[in-house]
Amino acid sequence: MKNGHWRKITWVVSALLLIMITACSNSKFNPNEFSEQDLAVTKTDSEDKITYGMSQEETEKILGEGTSTGVGQSYQYNNGITIGYRDAQVVSIILNKDSKGYFKTARGAEAGMTHQEILDLYGKEHVLVESERNIDYAYHIQKEIFLDEKSLQAEKDDLAIYRASFMLTKEGQVNQVILSDQRFATTFK
Repeated sequence: MKNGHWRKITWVVSALLLIMITACSNSKFNPNEFSEQDLAVTKTDSEDKITYGMSQEETEKILGEGTSTGVGQSYQYNNGITIGYRDAQVVSIILNKDSKGYFKTARGAEAGMTHQEILDLYGKEHVLVESERNIDYAYHIQKEIFLDEKSLQAEKDDLAIYRASFMLTKEGQVNQVILSDQRFATTFK
């Protein structure tokens, strides 16, 4: 009887571990893939997330009150983060060099990383633009495809296109991360 009891416990524990491992692996980001989850940053000290579509009120509960940048509806907050809003909802998240150690993208990218570290996280296969000074990705969320320059120019629905852009110093380190929709990326609106 005792032996059977331990087998049941061992089986249940094994099943729970398998479920946990599977759940964790499903939430992992893979290079050369993109989703709406990519348009988020996490505060490193609290794990609070700022996500695309979040309300300005929710965002400011996490970040405090911002100062207008004078560009569109963008506000700068402490520790190197700037948020762009449209209709009081987050449509752009910018991390500058002062955000290092305070904020990371959902994938773990942050200011100070190298060109190669960004490619390792986001992938090389679907890069829209890659140069010594920047790496850009464009993804159509409804069609679930990456866009090249030609298809980006042809696309009319600028709210369905998500951008991840990384500006680099001449030494090849990230000094700005920009996550936004295409409309904000091109018009600041």
